[in-house]
Amino acid sequence: MAKQFGAKEGEGVVVTEVKPGSIAAEFKSAVEKSSSDRTVLLLLKSGNMQQYVVLSW
Repeated sequence: MAKQFGAKEGEGVVVTEVKPGSIAAEFKSAVEKSSSDRTVLLLLKSGNMQQYVVLSW
């Protein structure tokens, strides 16, 4: 499967199902809306730390 998606073995993740109304569903919607520029800006929060990450594909 890694070869199919152009990833190295042992890296990445494949999501096969998303529960409606979940945070993952909101993320999926944001990705679908950004399909023209293929970029999503994420704000990651962990405890007192936060960081912006840009995903491009």
